[in-house]
Amino acid sequence: MRVQQKRPKVSINGCNNMTSKQILIVEDERPIREMIAFGLKRAGFEVREAEDCRAARAALADRRPDLLLIDWMLPDTSGLELTRSLKRERDTRDLPVILLTAGLRRATRSPASMAAPMTT
Repeated sequence: MRVQQKRPKVSINGCNNMTSKQILIVEDERPIREMIAFGLKRAGFEVREAEDCRAARAALADRRPDLLLIDWMLPDTSGLELTRSLKRERDTRDLPVILLTAGLRRATRSPASMAAPMTT
């Protein structure tokens, strides 16, 4: 006999109906975007994807998500600048945003330190 495990219920703002919660992922690297989307979908979220700031703006004009996950380093405009812009606009200033990056440590290093091995 096989026992089926139940997933724990996750609550956002006191709401247990996760299918109504939508997250827009703004990430230019497709494998990373798909990995994040996979995990969020398995957790019960509705996920939309955008590969750059232009696509994110189009997605926002179409439908407002409950949360934005934005990559810091995007090809057309930085995710930080997109976030700042959204926070200045009346329709999006209260939209929750999480900035993500995999390359911040590398991006913040000086050219001289990039030649030297990283130490922890």
